[in-house]
Amino acid sequence: MIWALLVFMGVPSWFCALGVFTVVYRNRVLRKRRGDIPVRVLKPDTTRWVRGHAGPERLGCLKRI
Repeated sequence: MIWALLVFMGVPSWFCALGVFTVVYRNRVLRKRRGDIPVRVLKPDTTRWVRGHAGPERLGCLKRI
């Protein structure tokens, strides 16, 4: 449905593809940073662990995956 709206507004499909590629690429670059450590975080007053990323200086209160 969003694609139909974008086409109706005259946004070229290559521009949409470029936006999607940029988001995916930036996410991948951020996850591959030097010193990045994938972790699970238990927030106060919750019972579920959520995924996150931390640098070496923040490992005190986190569970390493």
